[in-house]
Amino acid sequence: MVEIEQNFSFSQLWDLGYPLLILVLGSFAALMTSLLASKRVFLWTTIVTVFSFSLSALGAILQIKNKVSGVFFGLNFDGYGQVLSIFIALIGAMVTMISYHYWSHHDESSQKEIIPETLALMLFSAVGMQLMVFAQNWIVFILALEVMSLALYILVGIRRHQVTSAEGALKYFLLGSVAAAIMLLGISFLYGATGSLDITSFSQGYSKLFLTGYLMEGMVKAGLLLVVVGFVFKVAAVPFHFWAPDVYEAAPMPVTGFMATGVKVAAFGALLRVLMTILPEDALYTTDFLVIFLGMVSVLTIVIANITALRQKSLKRVLAYSSIAHAGYLLLGVVTYINAHAAQQAATLQAMLLYLGVYSLLTVGAFSVLTVLSTKKELGDISDLNGLAKSQPLLSAALSVFLLALAGIPPLGGFFAKYFLFSQFIANHLYKAAVIAILFSAVSLYYYLAPVVAMYFMKPEESGSSLTEAKVPFYSKIVIVGMMALVFYTGMFPQGLMGLLQNLF
Repeated sequence: MVEIEQNFSFSQLWDLGYPLLILVLGSFAALMTSLLASKRVFLWTTIVTVFSFSLSALGAILQIKNKVSGVFFGLNFDGYGQVLSIFIALIGAMVTMISYHYWSHHDESSQKEIIPETLALMLFSAVGMQLMVFAQNWIVFILALEVMSLALYILVGIRRHQVTSAEGALKYFLLGSVAAAIMLLGISFLYGATGSLDITSFSQGYSKLFLTGYLMEGMVKAGLLLVVVGFVFKVAAVPFHFWAPDVYEAAPMPVTGFMATGVKVAAFGALLRVLMTILPEDALYTTDFLVIFLGMVSVLTIVIANITALRQKSLKRVLAYSSIAHAGYLLLGVVTYINAHAAQQAATLQAMLLYLGVYSLLTVGAFSVLTVLSTKKELGDISDLNGLAKSQPLLSAALSVFLLALAGIPPLGGFFAKYFLFSQFIANHLYKAAVIAILFSAVSLYYYLAPVVAMYFMKPEESGSSLTEAKVPFYSKIVIVGMMALVFYTGMFPQGLMGLLQNLF
């Protein structure tokens, strides 16, 4: 195992963080392509972006294989963070490949002027996401959060000539700023209690300064609760979920797919790292308050999101509430992790990483199909899909597979991801929570089936839309078919992925 000491050395920074630095360099390179006088500038920008994401993912894979790890100025480059960075890089690569046709052929001519900046912002946002999952210093974490968030605010409002886009970006910016302020307040409490901005100070012993006894315990609990509230907003859990449907609907289709997956991976990855670090076995405070708070939030999120999704007609809003519901399942996993014994925590962590990976694959797959169909004009209601199976059999089959997998239908990947996660609820005696999760997972089948019914059982003339006549580029077909194959592979051979995760912990 290669262990690298912390030193202010660029060579050591490169050895530890080159997958991250590749994204930084790639974002500047994507910006520079806008200076090209070529008519194929969009293609060059896309190639640079996809290459950067792919090289970053490959670098993280090689680091895991070679067991490279170490700490460098507030960043902990370990196997856990490297797995999550792979997820983020692959999400970016898939979204970028699919979105090339969308950006370069969209009806709005103004969109052609912002393609280099759009893809560069996706890279910058991914840099923030990767920094979040590696951060073990509060200052580094806040900077990473803002790098991710600021880029996303701009991406949501990238259609600067549309009122809905500007409205969605403003909502996201204002509410995101409030959430960041709440997290900063919580961090200030934690700093006051421990005297350190290093998250590992909780497991290395407390420097109490002038705070002792119940006063210190109260400061720590208040700080943890405020930080967790900020995370709850970022994952769009109830009651901080109202921004998600509006923002998802306002953003361009590729941006929505990127947000629905990348932000979830980064936020849950960072939350779990914080909890792994600040909840030592000999903690001077109890965690019952976190279990109660997150337990209530997760159950309410599952119930409200699934019920509300039943009434939605907009495709983006359906997938937005789907994303909220899955955040509820993952938050139950967080509750399980906090409540579990040390031996059981590793299994819960593996199940959550598997769920995050499979969820990201399925959601990116669904949005990839919708992005291809939205080349001329973005899909709106579910009725726009009426009769799609006759004109686009491949896209209809792919969208059906992704939606049914999100519902947890075997033998698709979503079933075993839910099985492994829900089994941890039962193993840790969270029986009521497990029953609620299973019950509302079955309820979700209703709104996941609605687009499938529209594609296969409704007549095309009932839609009155030309959106279903989109031309599918060959490379888009390859990417979508590849994602479909992964869905079946993870469903029929889940032990392979679980084995890889078990080797990390």
